[in-house]
Amino acid sequence: MALTLKRPVNVRVIVTELFRHRLLAEVEYALNQLDVQEQQLEFQSRRTVSELSRSSPKQAHNARTQWEQERERIADARRDLIEKKNQAQQLALDSEFAYATLEGLVEVNTGDSLSDKLRPAEILVRDDVIVEIR
Repeated sequence: MALTLKRPVNVRVIVTELFRHRLLAEVEYALNQLDVQEQQLEFQSRRTVSELSRSSPKQAHNARTQWEQERERIADARRDLIEKKNQAQQLALDSEFAYATLEGLVEVNTGDSLSDKLRPAEILVRDDVIVEIR
């Protein structure tokens, strides 16, 4: 009897100018999305806190606290993205970059080495073309 199990599949990319350009574009897009989220949060929270402060000061205080927590989460995400952008700009051409981890399926049978079967697989990609499966 065979079973199918999930295991991690690491995607590594050989750094090229095209990859670096795409990675930087992804980071810029994510930074822009954070800006939009922050603007929406600012607008909604000001309106909500203003309305609540007239009717329920305690709820207004709770809303301010939630607003500050969300602003901090966005600030943390922005710092992470800026760090990722700086790292992407410094990637050496033809080096390998750990890009993502996916899930893959593996079939196991009686007598198989479980540690061998569940070891993460790896796909090496160059400009969207798989060059090696490890």
